[in-house]
Amino acid sequence: MQEEKVQYVICRTSNTFAAGPSGVGYKILRWAHKVCPDILTYIYNLVLTDGNHPWHHATIIAINKLGKPDYSAPKAHCPISLLECAGKLLEKIVTNQFQLNISSYQLISNAQFSS
Repeated sequence: MQEEKVQYVICRTSNTFAAGPSGVGYKILRWAHKVCPDILTYIYNLVLTDGNHPWHHATIIAINKLGKPDYSAPKAHCPISLLECAGKLLEKIVTNQFQLNISSYQLISNAQFSS
């Protein structure tokens, strides 16, 4: 993976997303990449070579649904998962590469989509 791919994905993230369990958000990752662009690329290449996704923990928060008569019932809440931003960046990079390969090598025929 090249630094340009990390740069492309990291520039298209929003600072409004909540950070995961570590508290490291996109703003910090963007700053780290700006200061030392090769370190995130190096880490992501190690992760992809190893084949192990290290950011698999999440923080689950239950948000009350509005207008429910009984908030002691589990159905009155909506669970929200806060995932690590570093892991989400890796997933976006891999997704972009998949999409590029699919379109470059025409791996999915037009018959797969309806109009």
